[in-house]
Amino acid sequence: MQKPTCSIEGCSGVVLSRGWCAKHYQRARKHGDPLTTRSYVVPGNGTCRVCGLPAPRRSSRGFPPLYCSPRCRQAASYERRRDTLNAQARIDSAELRSTTLKVCPQCDSTFTPTVTLKQRFCSKQCRRRASRDTQNRTCEASNCGRSVRARGLCSKHYRRWERENGKASPPKWDEKRRAAWKARYALTRGAADAESFDYREVYERDGWVCGICQKPVDSELRWPDPMSVSLDHVVPVSRGGRHSRDNAQCAHLRCNVSKGAAA
Repeated sequence: MQKPTCSIEGCSGVVLSRGWCAKHYQRARKHGDPLTTRSYVVPGNGTCRVCGLPAPRRSSRGFPPLYCSPRCRQAASYERRRDTLNAQARIDSAELRSTTLKVCPQCDSTFTPTVTLKQRFCSKQCRRRASRDTQNRTCEASNCGRSVRARGLCSKHYRRWERENGKASPPKWDEKRRAAWKARYALTRGAADAESFDYREVYERDGWVCGICQKPVDSELRWPDPMSVSLDHVVPVSRGGRHSRDNAQCAHLRCNVSKGAAA
């Protein structure tokens, strides 16, 4: 294979860089012009190709710098490597798709993926038919009549499946979720019905005063401090009390534990 020659007219030297041979490249680097040996400086500073800021000179000769700092030079190098790897990955993926056969779950026909290896259906028509069929199905979980979202499950049970299999992180534990958990817990303890409410509503209503010992409660203290705030049921749930605002009161954690299930 014949090597490329210098782009300067009349020069047959082998290209070293930027389309020039070693002789003309060194002239351009030292004097600013590949066609002259007269020493002069290429006017002006460079502009960083990454951040666009001025790239000041560190020498009175040669080309203006392309990057303003080593960090920008490393970033540019990373971008070039990433583009090369992505291009190679696209080529490899296309070759792999061309040799992969799948079975469409809607029409049972064999097809070759054209978009991505995760492609499930052979055409848009099959995907739309599957979507319509999914909307008419009900959740496979017991005692659930909601419509299917994915994997034969409704949105609630599908999110639960994602959390159990590490596909999604659990929702943030906030006051709303805590109130809903307490309401469900009260129902499992035998309460006839339960309300979902923010505990701070009860604390503010009672003026941060313990309903058992009638002493003030410090709002800055946190569990497990025995003097921290807690929610107490006036009539315990285990004795038939409701989990509601009317049956709840502010109490010290120590007083709440000492009271136990006593009415």
